[in-house]
Amino acid sequence: MKSPRSVLTALLLVGGLTLGGALTGCTGGPKTASAPSGVPTAVAVVPGDVDNLVKNQGKNWSFTVTVADEASQKDAVTALKDAGFRVLGEKTANGSTTTSLTNDSYNVTVVATERDGKPIVVYNIVKAD
Repeated sequence: MKSPRSVLTALLLVGGLTLGGALTGCTGGPKTASAPSGVPTAVAVVPGDVDNLVKNQGKNWSFTVTVADEASQKDAVTALKDAGFRVLGEKTANGSTTTSLTNDSYNVTVVATERDGKPIVVYNIVKAD
């Protein structure tokens, strides 16, 4: 049975989807081709152009990766599952697919959607307590 704190963290992840959706319109920050500095190495990130990084004291990270195609979006979830994350749930609506995953250390929400006609993956990561 999950502790109330773990359940609260998972619920915060769902709330973070609103933040992730808002961040998809941001254009700030330099773009890189790998995971942003400070993102936990346990969180597998698909290759692409990274931007919109927001982080909070080493406990929360959110960023967007512009990827090559829909297959690369699906690879985002596959890579996390291959790294030991479990899927908590998945929902598709309005052309976007949101997947929530967890392991013993991190809760991750991945949103596969589009920005300016290009496929993107929005990562929201919360360190589990």
